[in-house]
Amino acid sequence: MSEPSNVKSYPDKHRHWLSLLLVPGVGPVVAGSLIRRFGSPEKVLSASKDELLAAGGVGPGLADSIRSFQPEKAVTKALSEISAAGLSIVHLQDPSYPRQLATIPDPPIILFCKGELVPKDPAVAVVGTRYPSRFGLDIATKLAFDLASEGLTVVSGLARGIDAAAHRGALKARGRTIGVMGCGHNTVYPPEHGDLYREVAGSGALISEYLPSTPVHAGHFPSRNRILSGLSLGVVIVEGGLKSGALISARLALDQGREVFAVPGAAGRSLSRGPNRLLKEGAALVESAKDVLDALPHARPSKKGEGRDHMVSAAQVSLDGMEASVYNLLGDEPVHIDELAKSVGLDPAQTAGVLLSLELKGVVHQVPGKYFVRS
Repeated sequence: MSEPSNVKSYPDKHRHWLSLLLVPGVGPVVAGSLIRRFGSPEKVLSASKDELLAAGGVGPGLADSIRSFQPEKAVTKALSEISAAGLSIVHLQDPSYPRQLATIPDPPIILFCKGELVPKDPAVAVVGTRYPSRFGLDIATKLAFDLASEGLTVVSGLARGIDAAAHRGALKARGRTIGVMGCGHNTVYPPEHGDLYREVAGSGALISEYLPSTPVHAGHFPSRNRILSGLSLGVVIVEGGLKSGALISARLALDQGREVFAVPGAAGRSLSRGPNRLLKEGAALVESAKDVLDALPHARPSKKGEGRDHMVSAAQVSLDGMEASVYNLLGDEPVHIDELAKSVGLDPAQTAGVLLSLELKGVVHQVPGKYFVRS
């Protein structure tokens, strides 16, 4: 049977990433570890059982699962779904993959995206309860409006309450906002947020680590929260109880080395208990966007609305002979450091020094697995 025409445009590299994603038992931690070990999904899938076992984190059962998996039908079906939903595939080594997210211990190996991701976007998450007070809604909207007005991307989880207020505040400022979904793109959840979904996709991006047909499941939301905090330089908690999902985001943010902020609430109120507990534990107190901006001075673009997708070109900086030689070998597709070293006749340590210099000059950047691309 011939392949559907709507999937033929996807390059082979997307098929390899999807194949690894679809192997039963391979989650983001194992997948990331294997990609770092072998360099690409294609090499993981073609590795021998002994090579997989030697990589660490893979037992005999999972090694057999990887070796025996026949991806053709599953990948074709997935690509058809992705194409029908109008999504792009952003994999872990893609230059468009968000830099901040790539640094967490368990980044998604694929993001299914509607809208545009800007890898260098400075972002702050604003999250909280689904059942806020009027005060909570007002301050979440104001915080997001002011942060977006300063050129920061506002990240949230598209839920009712504080999340929706944060997205709407950023939209009101005509800024960028990213919505992180806990299900596939074919499901709008909650269902009344159809208009909000379309507006977020139009001013930033909607992203999910799940295939489009994946339904809503309670277990997906804690996993979703690691992406939300991972995209961000800091996470602001606006109202929530002691067992709220917002506090899960705060704990994940701490584990990821992100800043945690909390809006103080009145003593004795249930919605204040989460943020007030975080404040007792050392979170930064937030009364306005200025408190966030002062704590993250490196996140503020030099001018409002500028710098988020500005890339330095080699013509704007001075490169010495070896820097120019390495730079000229790079393009939009990631190249491994060993391949670069071989091409320019340096050992890997010397090549790493040249690449670090190019990174500091802003003309190249590293993606996971010791691969490099032009900025």
